[in-house]
Amino acid sequence: MEMRLEGAGAGVKTFGRRPNTPLYTPGPDPRAEALVASISRQPSAAPGLDPDRVAAWRTFAARLAWGAGAAGLLAWKVHLLVPASLMPIFLSGGGLKTIGLLFAGYVVSVTEYATRPLRKLKRRLRDDLIQDVLADRQVRYQPYGFDPPAFDRFRRLELLPAFEQRSCRDLIEGERTGAQFSLYQARLTVEARCRGQEDRLVFAGQLMQVTGAISTSGVTVVRHRRGLMADLRSPAGLQPVSLGVSAFDRAFQAFGTDQVEARTVLHPGLIEKLIELDAIYVSLNLGCAFMGSDLLVVLEGAKLFNAGDLSLSAVSTKDAEADFGQDLDYVYGLIDRLLARPKLAYA
Repeated sequence: MEMRLEGAGAGVKTFGRRPNTPLYTPGPDPRAEALVASISRQPSAAPGLDPDRVAAWRTFAARLAWGAGAAGLLAWKVHLLVPASLMPIFLSGGGLKTIGLLFAGYVVSVTEYATRPLRKLKRRLRDDLIQDVLADRQVRYQPYGFDPPAFDRFRRLELLPAFEQRSCRDLIEGERTGAQFSLYQARLTVEARCRGQEDRLVFAGQLMQVTGAISTSGVTVVRHRRGLMADLRSPAGLQPVSLGVSAFDRAFQAFGTDQVEARTVLHPGLIEKLIELDAIYVSLNLGCAFMGSDLLVVLEGAKLFNAGDLSLSAVSTKDAEADFGQDLDYVYGLIDRLLARPKLAYA
């Protein structure tokens, strides 16, 4: 940063100087050096927003202004075209309601158009921020463009509902307790049957695969009795398993290819952890499957690693960084709870 010291601010006497004598003569001046050092140590002014955010806000304001101007111009044209004597007739009956609906639709369209650059920038900032936070903790992150791990197995085990359109984002891969895990966000929809209707959302949440922590010869599935899992049919080839624990049976339903192995997999310690998770995270519907060397986990309703606390008008991103770190700790805690048991081995 360039400092310009002039007059008394540089510690140079200015009164009674001879003509053509410069105000400041280059050379060491202890007082000037002390002043520069003291200024350098002072806290700098609060930094402004980065250029990308400034540009996005300016575009937002310009588009809103354009929308307001276009609405005003249209109203003026209508005022010119419709004589004052005919205005009551024009506004009578359903005319006023029609105008109101058209105006509301126009406002929604302009707002969506104006906020588009802000939403795009927020997604980019969020992806970059998650990348930085997770990289510090040796976790890999890919926002999009990946093949969802084990997705077909989630479907085959009836842990997901029927859908027509799939959107997956935010693949996170790492290691925990000696096992490799992958977690990603999934959004499943059914296409609207009527024009003008939005696609129907049938699932939104997180899917996780943990590999190398277990070894089973059969398949054991646990599904929550709330949410979409309550309406899914029984997995093909699996039979209901009753564990005789009322708190578990009220919240979950279990299925397995082998009744003996299923009761071994769902040992008392794991049952206690599942009941504990259900009590802590009431808004989440948990489902899981133990299959070969893989643990598959469904978290219906989970919103991990979103941008809820990432403000485009704030300079600091510490709140969002803390939330992303807490979400990763939640994933670690979930893995630890579900794997807090001896490894299983069956011939």
